[in-house]
Amino acid sequence: MSRSRAYVVLVPTLATLTMLAAPGALAKGKAKKVKPKDAQAAVPPFDYVDQAGKLSQPIYPKTIKDVVELAMADGETIYVEITRPDPAEYPDLPPLPVILEASPYHGTIATRIGDRIFPDPKEGNQALGLTGYFAPRGYAVAMMDLRGTGRSSGCLDHLGPKDAGDMKATIEWLASREWSNGRVGMAGHSYVGASQNVAAAARPKGLATIVPSAGLASMYDHQFNKGVPWLLQWVGPMVAYEGLALIRDLPPGFNEPVLTGGATGDNWANGPNPEAGCGMQNSSLVAGSGQATGQYEGWHAERDWRQGAAVADIPIFMVHGVNDNAARIPAAEWFFANRFDRKRDKVWLGQWDHGSTNGRCGAPNNARISHPNCRLDQWQYALHAWFDKHLMQRGVDTGPPVEVFLNAENTQNIVTPRNPSTWGTKVFAAKTWKDYPTVELYPDASDMSLGFEAPEGDASATYQGADAITVLAVHLGAPGRGHAIHGPLRAPHARVGRRGPAGEHHRDAVPHRAGRRAGAHELLRHQPAAA
Repeated sequence: MSRSRAYVVLVPTLATLTMLAAPGALAKGKAKKVKPKDAQAAVPPFDYVDQAGKLSQPIYPKTIKDVVELAMADGETIYVEITRPDPAEYPDLPPLPVILEASPYHGTIATRIGDRIFPDPKEGNQALGLTGYFAPRGYAVAMMDLRGTGRSSGCLDHLGPKDAGDMKATIEWLASREWSNGRVGMAGHSYVGASQNVAAAARPKGLATIVPSAGLASMYDHQFNKGVPWLLQWVGPMVAYEGLALIRDLPPGFNEPVLTGGATGDNWANGPNPEAGCGMQNSSLVAGSGQATGQYEGWHAERDWRQGAAVADIPIFMVHGVNDNAARIPAAEWFFANRFDRKRDKVWLGQWDHGSTNGRCGAPNNARISHPNCRLDQWQYALHAWFDKHLMQRGVDTGPPVEVFLNAENTQNIVTPRNPSTWGTKVFAAKTWKDYPTVELYPDASDMSLGFEAPEGDASATYQGADAITVLAVHLGAPGRGHAIHGPLRAPHARVGRRGPAGEHHRDAVPHRAGRRAGAHELLRHQPAAA
């Protein structure tokens, strides 16, 4: 092993969720105790199903559906379907809160009833979705096709400024209807979760809350993690989404087999469409060399809504899976790294994936299902309670502000779907999401250790033919190189962290000088309870 000038710093990634037998840091020297001033005490898990009778009831079974084409400032039209109680049947109908789903998927790979985010309520074998469930309970539920998709005109904007303007105009229009109570909430999964973050950053009048599930607030986070592409998610803004925009104008009756697998013909009746394919000019294919290098480009800046979403003065119910294989967990850092101690916010964080389930999420009969979070009827009533409180303004309990869900301790067979209620899931709950003190560790190449104090002089170590982080870890674990410093734990705990200063994107891989510190923020630390 030769020695020269190079340093390695171990930096934790965002939202690492683990069961730990003992917390602490590899360090030399005297340990500095890092203790939150008001550490979190465990609160019991919440049974959302148990309060179903306290929530709004389906007292308006007869509903109507309005179809509206809203004219935007640039002359394009946005297609919206609105399902609400029939005013002819209920002349004393009170003003209605509004639930909005803004999606590029309608008519191709998703319905216009909102059953992707809300799959559990059914009538027989038919999913009710947001429209069939909430409208009879006194809500207006709006399904909006983003421009250039579904039956809306224009060119797909890939969550750019035109999408932001369209959603702002649509939300304000919905809030101003004579049948509306002026309060609009949004829900959706994946791209339909991301659209909510864009809308929140646009600050429309009337937007009262959002529930982004597996969403993101920056297209850069969709494509890259500090310059490294996210497999197929890197390609999505290039061709996949434009594929959805194209197949809507094809003759109906089949599914496109290559790019999307979606149904064709949703916009066929409005054809021929002179704008077919025009969204390609807004895709990441025109973003420049950054698509090859991982550089944050102007195209990304136009689609970066993190700061606006982070400061939005509305309650947010954030739902994300740490194993999400499409909207990776770093994409949620705009929330986790900024919205601390927001008393109206709520967090659900679990070990689920993007909803493809990989066999881990099954119905009560163990049939494979696609579900946003594998919480099944608990999710149904959690979302119901959230909208009842923040849109209908009912005095209902929405559960603990922070809930973290751990899979069963016994390994699950990923080939065989199982009802999650049989897993023995552990639930960690807390009263708030806090920004705990930073633990600062300094690498010292002279003896291959990490310490709580910066080393006195320069030193270096270079490794050849091996991964530097692996070698460093081996040396730190060697006798005399480093040791874990911790106190006794009464029970296992969950540690949920973030990766460093908020707002950082791509940073070149450069040598770290002596004394450069690694950051670790412990955001949640408390005792678990069984589900």
